[in-house]
Amino acid sequence: MKKILFIAVLASFIWSCNTSSQKETGFTIDGTITGYQDSVIFLKKRDAGEWKNVDSAKVVDGKFHLSGKVDQPEIYYLLNEKIRFTLPVFVDNSKIMVSGKVDDLNNVKITGSKAQDAMKAYNDEVKPYNDKIEDLYKQYMAAQKDGNKELLEQIDSSYYAINDEKIAFTKNYIGTNNKSVAVPYILYRELSYSLGVEELDSLFKLIDTSLSESPYYKILDERIKTLYNVSIGKKAPDFTLNDTTGNPVPL
Repeated sequence: MKKILFIAVLASFIWSCNTSSQKETGFTIDGTITGYQDSVIFLKKRDAGEWKNVDSAKVVDGKFHLSGKVDQPEIYYLLNEKIRFTLPVFVDNSKIMVSGKVDDLNNVKITGSKAQDAMKAYNDEVKPYNDKIEDLYKQYMAAQKDGNKELLEQIDSSYYAINDEKIAFTKNYIGTNNKSVAVPYILYRELSYSLGVEELDSLFKLIDTSLSESPYYKILDERIKTLYNVSIGKKAPDFTLNDTTGNPVPL
């Protein structure tokens, strides 16, 4: 019995050490982009609407290595202005691999990140809607060039119908995958600026609280509170401004 207990404690200790080690080590991104000439690639994130540099690396024979650490899974971007390459990567503290060809950057593969896998699961399912929207955009540009107003109106109508279908799909996806690490980001990116505050709040409340430390969960929480505070019928918050002489005046 003591031996079994000892083995159980030892196994728990080893697992704890491995988990701790991963958190302390952070993430690595090793990439191979065939045909990518020697250059510099940047790893950046969006912070308060600005680009923030996380890491950079020289690309040699199409290969590069980047590293860092995240407190929670977060969307970062691989960028290279020379080849107009911008690739979003849902980074977690793991060993991430990026592979592809410089002449086929739309099909670059990303493996090793569970957060990225979760995001890909959504992207794969929503792809038919996005493909239809992209096709309509091409039709719209052609019709606009030809000055075909009747066709432009038809395309507009088709776009709104497909977009409504995409929104309905995304709402359902959030409810049925509420423990997915990607869901707070999906709600933030896809719906937070198109829904009314009450509907946004109802979807937000579907997200499992185990994801409450996600930066996107926190952004959504703050946005919903702000929207409620400024919604019609709410009392305007008290604030003051200085007059021309510098004295504060309550408004």
